[in-house]
Amino acid sequence: MSTEVGLFIPLPPATASLFPVNGRKGADSSPAHVTFLYVGDVSKEQESEFLKIVNAACQNTWAPVTAHLTGELERFQDASAVNTAWVMPVVFSTDISKVRWQIYSDLVSAGFVVQEGFPLSYRPHSTIAYEPGLGIEKYTGAMPDLSGGKGTWTFDEIEVWGLTGGTKKVSLNRTLINHWRGGQPTKQYRY
Repeated sequence: MSTEVGLFIPLPPATASLFPVNGRKGADSSPAHVTFLYVGDVSKEQESEFLKIVNAACQNTWAPVTAHLTGELERFQDASAVNTAWVMPVVFSTDISKVRWQIYSDLVSAGFVVQEGFPLSYRPHSTIAYEPGLGIEKYTGAMPDLSGGKGTWTFDEIEVWGLTGGTKKVSLNRTLINHWRGGQPTKQYRY
């Protein structure tokens, strides 16, 4: 038996509550999140090795990481090829694409099949809404109000969803000193 597994950065409840309630209805029932790496099928027998690889890669990752929803809106064709997805890009205070690539590479080296469609091109975002149909040019739904810093949060762990035992949290374990200057990330990594 295998399940579909992925690594995700959930939005905090206060930020997630700003997203339109019905925007993802019928297309995505998961909590509002940033997809870190979609893996795909992992058998129950492989779960322990999978978690060991992910934990090892996260040991040298700077934490905490500040994430910021840009407030901009982009669209793309979702994987089902029947919906237009409206997404909001996310920038990070630390380049976490390196640990993403390390996890991807280590999993593939260990014989896992990683089904991520864009393993080399990481464009972190949170999905606002899905609209049925292709080629929709203008989003007409509700936009989250991100004023006053509501779209910025800090995290120090990534969640693994889809394991048979439920959600597992993986810590980013390297402390980042002098990460803040004047309340803003010292550098924003935008992919």
